[in-house]
Amino acid sequence: MDTKANPGGSGASAPDRSMKIYFCDICNESIPLKDINSNRITIEDGKIFCQKCAPKKARASERAPGLVVALLVALILAVASLGVIGWQLISEQEAEREALQGKVEGLDSSFEGLQVGALSGLREGVASATVAAEELHNAITLLRQDLTTTESEIRSRHDGLDRRDKDQYIAQQKATLVAIERLMATLEPEIESLKNKVRTLDMDLNSDAMLEIKVLKEKLQLLQDVVTARAAIPAVGTGEPTDPPAVDGAAGAIADGGASLEDREITAHIEKLAAADPGKRYSAVIALSRYSGDRVVAALEGMLSPEADPEDYVRVAVIQTLRKLGRATSIPHIIGALRDTDYFVRVAA
Repeated sequence: MDTKANPGGSGASAPDRSMKIYFCDICNESIPLKDINSNRITIEDGKIFCQKCAPKKARASERAPGLVVALLVALILAVASLGVIGWQLISEQEAEREALQGKVEGLDSSFEGLQVGALSGLREGVASATVAAEELHNAITLLRQDLTTTESEIRSRHDGLDRRDKDQYIAQQKATLVAIERLMATLEPEIESLKNKVRTLDMDLNSDAMLEIKVLKEKLQLLQDVVTARAAIPAVGTGEPTDPPAVDGAAGAIADGGASLEDREITAHIEKLAAADPGKRYSAVIALSRYSGDRVVAALEGMLSPEADPEDYVRVAVIQTLRKLGRATSIPHIIGALRDTDYFVRVAA
């Protein structure tokens, strides 16, 4: 039947589907019957579209079966190619495995041969090394015995040399003491003559000094008498005597018979020479080096002989002070210090 029909519209009852004619709602052209039978028409929201005017989504869905078939074919081909490649790889790996197994078996056989040869060679090497170790042990034992013998010989020689050095030192010390005694015996007459000369000179000096002191005392007494006589004359215009003039301190100290300041200092330092503290004795010796006179020299000489000071540095200071004072009477005492037990005292003497 040749009538236009719209599935979405209202109308009379439609005849059989094979007899219906459908028109596209976009191009208004009739849709072929084969498209309708093959379901290649698109119906959306009550509208019908031909294959040419169908929306893209619908056309994509129509084309989907072809793409799916193409994908399935490609997938089948890929699986088949992968199977072929896998089979080839498995075949190659099998061949390689067989070759590797053959190599391993060859290596096992060669290793067994090498192991047997190495074990035999190792046994022979161990046996030879054992023999060499025994020989080395014997050589070390002999060397140790030689070292022990050599050490004992060196020790005995060292002991002999040590005793020889000690004997030589003692002999040299005895020879030095004998030489000093001979020198002392040779110098004894000269020392006695020097002592006599010093005593004579000392007596002469003392006599001259006493004479000068006596003359000075007489002059001082005369001067004092003159001053006293002049003081007794009454002053002009007065009947009373005037007071005598004052005498200076030094003259007054001598007139009164008292000791001077220097004498008191020397006495104080000489008293310190007998102190128990060695530091005070040393300070007193150094202080007496600023003075001179028989008292100072005699006090310092007494610290060397007949009984020497117990401290070595005090004896050294005494010898240096006597050398500074330069009295000939100190020579025997200093010569006696040559036999001192301390090395520095002997060097100072």
